[in-house]
Amino acid sequence: MSARRVALLVLIVVTAASTHVFAHEIPDAFLEVDASDFTSFCLDDGGCIGPAGRYYYNRVDGINFYLGLRYRSDMHLHPRVLALWGWPSARSGSMYQLEFEQPLIDQNSLSFGVGFYDKTNTSRQDAERVQDLDNNLRAMFARRDLRDYFTSEGGNFFVNYVVTPQLRFRLEFKSENLSSLDTAQSVWSLFRNDEDWRENPPLTVGIENGQREFEGKMKSWVGSFEYDTRDEFEYSGWRLRGYYTYSGERSGGDYDFRRIDFDVMPYWRITETQTLTLKAWWGLGSGTDYPSQEMFYLGGMENMAGYGDKEFSGKNVFWGRVEYGVHVWEEFEVIYYGDLGEAWNGSTGFDSSEILYDLGIGFRWDFPGLGDFRIDAAHALEDGRDLQVDFRLYVY
Repeated sequence: MSARRVALLVLIVVTAASTHVFAHEIPDAFLEVDASDFTSFCLDDGGCIGPAGRYYYNRVDGINFYLGLRYRSDMHLHPRVLALWGWPSARSGSMYQLEFEQPLIDQNSLSFGVGFYDKTNTSRQDAERVQDLDNNLRAMFARRDLRDYFTSEGGNFFVNYVVTPQLRFRLEFKSENLSSLDTAQSVWSLFRNDEDWRENPPLTVGIENGQREFEGKMKSWVGSFEYDTRDEFEYSGWRLRGYYTYSGERSGGDYDFRRIDFDVMPYWRITETQTLTLKAWWGLGSGTDYPSQEMFYLGGMENMAGYGDKEFSGKNVFWGRVEYGVHVWEEFEVIYYGDLGEAWNGSTGFDSSEILYDLGIGFRWDFPGLGDFRIDAAHALEDGRDLQVDFRLYVY
């Protein structure tokens, strides 16, 4: 085995072993380190400063290292500071992220902050439907990257309000220049290295035949809330989330659109070994030149598993799933499920004749200290479709 392949394999093993430890500190990163993992310098008033870092691997950046510093005080209401600089191996230039968050009243309820950044970005739906750990391992091992990317350069102002540990709100204003990114076919992978990566689509505006490539400045307001009472051990509770995005003439910028979506997930323990989970998602969008990165997508393991990844898109969406789980033993679960959904454009309601259906079965293994590995097989309930088989590794 070549030295390059051995080095990459070692990096994969170290990353996989470390991700669960670091993931609670900096969300949405593949491998992370902070002041608690190395020697940090603490002042007499309780404030501590120390090194911080992130690591990513994808088909537009290659290996992407962020290194920097973090400051936080748990004793006083000092600003929390995070400063990171990154260097993608597959393209020229550097990236940065600088964030200041000021707690008010106490450490955990109300805070506001500002940020400045030049970074590789992806849509919120892409970030949620496949975790960093899963996507980076797919890219490293199988030359398969499930996300689409673009660059964001600009800044934001935000307010966070944690009412209770279960209920939180966030209001954010963002002003950023958006640019398309090309796939770097030179990015290496452990296996299938002779195959081409999937192309990274350019940013566009418009829908269907009216789409055109477009890069510009987006100024937008984003409001969100999350209510989460789930108990992972008792397998009970609800999660309800809502998002509203406004980018229009009053905000300035080159984009004019609205987007609203909600998702809800209640789940119950029926017997000692049987569980029932319901998932539902609804979204509506409007605007004359609707941006591609704000489209809704259906298809793939996370929703409509019997169809190809991101096979359907539209300004509007609805989707629902019923999951019935059987815990064969504590670390192994069999999950039976069915999906229905549709993504469409236009201001009219969905067409019932175009609703998609599928049925599937999943097998989930819990690996202590790392996360869950799940493999699924699903089939669309329409003629001419093949069985879809996929897997994922994720951390709660």
